[in-house]
Amino acid sequence: MVKKRKLHEESNRTNYWANQPVGKRIEALEVIRGTTNDSIYIQQPFPKVYRILRKTKNGYQVVRSGSLKGT
Repeated sequence: MVKKRKLHEESNRTNYWANQPVGKRIEALEVIRGTTNDSIYIQQPFPKVYRILRKTKNGYQVVRSGSLKGT
């Protein structure tokens, strides 16, 4: 369920969490972090690629390109 409200208007949830001790707020964040699927966020780094260009009168020409494996 979604309730539309003005931006400056506080909700009950805002008041609730504002009145909770810091430790309880941090604990709630840790619970949320623990319930997310970590595999979504843990990804392999971008592959390392290279492209060697030669400047020509009309722009650039690709001389060689590829990927660097094992680095």
